[in-house]
Amino acid sequence: MRSLTSAPRGLSCALLLAVCLATGIASADEPVGTWRHRKAYRPVKVIVLGGSIGAWPTGSFAHYVEAVCSRVELRNISKVAYGAPQLRQRFRAQVLKNPGARVRDGEEHWLLSSGGLNSIGSPSITIKETIETFLMARKAGMKVLAFTLTPWGDDKDRRWRNFDGLDYKSKTQRSADFLLGRLGRAEALESYAGSDATAPWTPAELPDVAIDLYDSPLRNPEAPLRDVEKLGKLWDRDRKLQKRLPNRDAAIGAAAELPRWFLRPELRSFDHVHPNQAGHKLMAQVVCPKLPTSWSCDCAAIDRLAWVKGALVPQ
Repeated sequence: MRSLTSAPRGLSCALLLAVCLATGIASADEPVGTWRHRKAYRPVKVIVLGGSIGAWPTGSFAHYVEAVCSRVELRNISKVAYGAPQLRQRFRAQVLKNPGARVRDGEEHWLLSSGGLNSIGSPSITIKETIETFLMARKAGMKVLAFTLTPWGDDKDRRWRNFDGLDYKSKTQRSADFLLGRLGRAEALESYAGSDATAPWTPAELPDVAIDLYDSPLRNPEAPLRDVEKLGKLWDRDRKLQKRLPNRDAAIGAAAELPRWFLRPELRSFDHVHPNQAGHKLMAQVVCPKLPTSWSCDCAAIDRLAWVKGALVPQ
């Protein structure tokens, strides 16, 4: 699958921790793409745009999609550590400015958006930049399919300890709810909504197809709850916390349930954010039945494939 780009081998936890809070300020020197679509017998052209999960080099969800969807030629332009603003710039340079990626008669072009975690610390910016990317894709004649963020978090990560994790749970859920059409403009964009805060979304601002990976089998809804008694003691002695979360029972209950929104341990790679090969295979199994019928996907074939020595092979 030569059309898929590979992520650098040096992925590390330290890198993730450094970029997760970033707003993802875009690089001004993003290189212009020179690649071309080459498979005329696959008339559905799909551009995958995401961060390090999208760029996963060994048996990613993108590998599975191209393998089982017979009409799809897939190009993966995902890049490690990129947030939503950087992904918008990358899409412009790699796709819109690239003559080889232009929409041609008889072809169906899709943007598959799967990023945003690296800028989720600023959800309004993430949503705003994602919308702008969608609008650029529409103007170029493309349709849009979007995955929500996948589950992430861990009790050992200070951002998720005790009540602190409620902030990142809320930010992640907000991003997902926007894509799934559950939020109004004002709630999604806050100050970035401007004078249009009460206006409904236009069809071009939302994806044609949105698939929820956050509330999916990638998480374990039966994971053990946190110690409610311990959380209660923390709340009782923290006045700032009481002011921020005045409903004691609701706050304790929500904080106790946070582990149920983490990526399943058996699906993790080197950290609690990046799915391993089994996780990517499960992602493909979750999304495949919801992909457009024009892609001609044989979802049952995913079960029979495994990543061996750089390729998906039947088992």
